[in-house]
Formats: sequence, C-alpha cells, structure tokens
Amino acid sequence: MGLLMMCFISGHLFAIDNPLNLRRACKSLNDSDVVLKWTVPTDTCNSFQSYYIYGRSGLVGPFDTIDSVKTLSQNQYIHKGAFLITNIWQYFIVLKYNCSGNPTLSSDTLSIDLTQTASQLIDSVSVDPLSGKYIIGWKTNTSKDLAGYKIYSVSGTNNIPIADLGNTTNQFTDNSSTPSTSTKTYSIAAYDSCNNITAIIDKHTAIKLSVSFDSCNHLFSFSWTGYIGFLVAKYQIFAVVNGGAPKNEKDFFSVSGPLNYVLSDNTINDGDLACFFVRAINSSNTAISSSSNIECIPVKFISLASINYISQVNIVNFTSANIDWITDKFNFISLAIFQQSTNGKNYYTRKSIKPLSNNYTFTADSLITDEIKYYFRIIILNTCLQFQDTSNICNSILLIPKKITKSINRIDWNSYLDFDAGVEKYEVYQGTGDASLGYSFILVKTLIPDSLSYTDLHFPDEILNDGVCYYVLAYEKSGNSYGVTSAISKSNIVCVPGDLLVFFPNAFHPGSNIEKNTRFIPKGLYIDYTKSWLKVYNRWGELVFETNNLLNGWDGNDANNNPCESGQYLFVSFVASLKDKNQNINGIISLIR
Repeated sequence: MGLLMMCFISGHLFAIDNPLNLRRACKSLNDSDVVLKWTVPTDTCNSFQSYYIYGRSGLVGPFDTIDSVKTLSQNQYIHKGAFLITNIWQYFIVLKYNCSGNPTLSSDTLSIDLTQTASQLIDSVSVDPLSGKYIIGWKTNTSKDLAGYKIYSVSGTNNIPIADLGNTTNQFTDNSSTPSTSTKTYSIAAYDSCNNITAIIDKHTAIKLSVSFDSCNHLFSFSWTGYIGFLVAKYQIFAVVNGGAPKNEKDFFSVSGPLNYVLSDNTINDGDLACFFVRAINSSNTAISSSSNIECIPVKFISLASINYISQVNIVNFTSANIDWITDKFNFISLAIFQQSTNGKNYYTRKSIKPLSNNYTFTADSLITDEIKYYFRIIILNTCLQFQDTSNICNSILLIPKKITKSINRIDWNSYLDFDAGVEKYEVYQGTGDASLGYSFILVKTLIPDSLSYTDLHFPDEILNDGVCYYVLAYEKSGNSYGVTSAISKSNIVCVPGDLLVFFPNAFHPGSNIEKNTRFIPKGLYIDYTKSWLKVYNRWGELVFETNNLLNGWDGNDANNNPCESGQYLFVSFVASLKDKNQNINGIISLIR
C-alpha cells in the first residue's frame, strides 16, 4: 500500500500519509465481543473526517456498515456480541478525509483470528548461582504476531500462572522459589496479540540436590532427583571450594544417573567451605544443560580431645583406690574406658563412661592394696566411637614392711609412675591405731625420689592395737605440662605388729628434779596399757596402791594419797600385749625420798 493522497484546496496542502492497516480482529478474552485493531495513519494536513467499520457474518455476501469512529487517534473498535452470532466475521475499514471528491482509504479485509500461536518449548530449568532462584530459559517463539509468554508453576495437573512476559525476553527468574528446600515444575505458553495461546505441551522439573558430610570418614554423600524435561546424556558433580573455580568431580553417563554417590576428596581440608551442584546435559543438544541448587558444607573434621592424662593414684583403703583423670574436651569423647592390670601388660576393663566434664575420678574397688601393685590406664574413643588415644600408665604405690628387730622396722616401696613432671620427693608417715578406730600419723621423713626405703629406729611412745603403721606420699615436681598442680599419690597403709617388750624400773624418786624418775611406770613396746594392771605392797604385805591402767603408774602415795616411806616395795602386774601375748611380772621397787 504506502499511498500518498494529496489535494490542493484554496492554496493549502491536505494529505493522509501511511496505509490504513487493519491489524487484527480478535475475540475478546472475557466475553463474546470482537475487537478490531488498526494502525493510525498520519494526517499532516488535518484532513481526517472519520473511520467507517464494515463487516459481514460470513465468507460471502455484502458488507454492512457497522459503525463509524470520529477520532483519528483511536486504534481499536469493539464489535459487541459479534461472537454470539458467528466466529467467521470478516471486516475492513474505510477512512474518509477532507479533500475534493471526498477521498477515501480502505484497509485489507480480515477474518477473526482464531489461529493458535506456534508451540512453545522450554530449553531448561536451572538454579541461578547468583540469586539461588529457579531460572527458566527458552527459544524465541516463531509466530509473527507474538505478543508475549505466560509462565506456569505446575501442581499436579494444574498449571498455575506466575508470570506474564513481553515478547522480547527468553528467560524468567522465579524469585518466589526456594530450590534448596523444595523443587518446582514449570510450563510455558506463547500468545499473540489476539491472545491466542499455545497448548501447554512441555513441563520441566529441575534437579534437587542434597549433600551430607561424614566427619568421621571424611566422605561427602550426594543424593539428587533426576532432571525432568529433556533426555539426559550425563550428570556431573561439581565442587567449588572456598569460592574457587568449579571442579568437575565426577561424570555419570546414564539417562537417570546414579542419583546417589559418595565422594572422597583428599583435596578438601578441615575448615574449607565446600559447595556442590549437579548439572544435567541434554542428550539432543549438549549446549543445553540444567544445574541444581548449590549445597554448601562447612567442612569440619571430627574434633579430638588433646589431653588424656591420669594425674594421680591414691590408695583409699585395703580394697580400693581413686584414679584422677583429666581431659581438655570431654564433649569430643564418646567413651572413656578405665582399665586395670597387675603386671602392666595384661589389662582388663573396669568401667566405661561418657565424660560430663574435663575432670573425673575413677574408683577401683575389690583390690588387695596391701599385697598387689596395680597399673591403670584410660582409653578414649572419639565421637565416632573410634579409638583415639591411650593415656599415660600409672601404678599404685605398694608399701612392704619388714621387722628387722623388736625395735627396728623397715619399709620398702616401688617408685610411682607416671607424673608428667616426675617425682619431687617421698614423705614417710608413721603412726599407730587400729583398723576399726582409725589411725593417727605424723611425718617422720622426707626422702629424695631415688630413695625407696626407710628404716625406722624410733617407735611411738604408745603403740596401739595394729602396731606401728606407715604410709608414703609421692609429690610431683612443678612444671606439669597439663596444668596440674600439687599432685600427690598415696600408698597403702601397712602396720607392723611386734612382740611384747616390757621394762620396769627398779627405783624411782617422787621428789626428783628429773621428771622421768618421779613415777613408777613400766615402758616397752606393743603394750596394751588399758588392759594391764599394777598392784604395790609394803613389806608387811599391805596393799598400798593399785591401777587398771599402766600409763598412770605409781606416784609413791598410798590409797589415801599420803606419801609412803622410803624403802622397798613389792609390785605385782599383769601386762597385756596388743597381740594377746600377755605377761605376769612381779618384782621389787625401791622408793627414794
């Protein structure tokens, strides 16, 4: 067309430029109207009068004038209810303008456009690595009157519209999607200016990837859903470590893929941020692919306790011992296994615990602490129940007594193992008492670490039922590398019973300046003073003094507390032994005034 109509009236130029182009006759989407659309010509000379709409309800027969439009800029007309009559209407438009002879322009004749737009396919649905959202891509539709695209989210058999796009794009990002938590299926349709839309024939579902990390064995486990929408030539697993370039870890040449895979990669280290995605390659066009969601794992190898240390071993009594143990990260230990041995080689488990703090005291019972030296160790398992470490080996201190003479004892003991800083000294404690009532001890000797024996030449003045008793303490030097201070290990308690030894003086002087000579008191070893008695008689056989406790002795007074005369007196005594070897001793004592 492209006609230029010109005329001259009263010396002026009037013209209508451009053709009159009836572009579309479209059925309205929501009712039975027909919408006519045309292009507006250019009226440079202001000569426009009106548009005349002509139509007929069939393919043959005359056209009738339907209506006229008096506005040049109007570019569409609604033919009300036309579609109720027929769907084969034909239309054209005539433009009249003010020029001699009332010139006109006529458009082409058009029928209602009910032709479906060319079919539309999706290339792929992928996860955009930048936004983390689903992105749908497609090739531009081939329809000449393409108006735009509709994007749908598919739920079952329902296509739910989520976007209406123009005809100048070929991709869409679904900002409402959350690929890391759920997968979505998409479809697409193209439509023309009459809203004739393609049938929905293509549905695509992206890959959903899940990744887990086994910190015990340093393995990554992958599970993903297969891509739906094109035939897959292969799947590829990619790794991105600490934001670096993607590294192809594995290709799977299978339509469905393994969908599950375990990866061991020794180039991924503790503390790395390892991100993964799976890509599906289209078997028909390898330039087309789909990538899954990106899953990131902060790589954390299993944490281990670095301290597994027995700080001290203490004998509690004849049958039990306490073993103090420390660690630095109890929550990284699944089990602490307490073991015992009598030879330092063959161990058996006494107890297994899940530590609830960094300090714990193991109690070993059913022991024979006065006869056997015991060895102890702790084995720890990490949180994967894997063996991690064995502690230092510590032993109890076994004290062994020897009776050298009636008034000399010797004790020997083994060295203590295993203070981290070594043994600083041994302390020897001497005492007496009995197992039922307890013991009373005093420190009698401090020895250097190489001294493992002590000879006792000075017994207590009063020796109780169990005889002379001993124990030894081992002290750790300063500088323990585990932060332990004041570690002490205690031996067993041993007691040395002895034979009864009694000495009665042959004279005493109540008024003496020497205190030891002022009372008549027997001395000796292993005397049970509370069960012994003494009676004193004068030369006429009269009882002048008696006591049921030898420790009281005789002060030289009679029963009425009157001083007795100087001279010789007869004494009769019963001396009880701590070990039931009693003696009856009689003799003469001289009292000096």
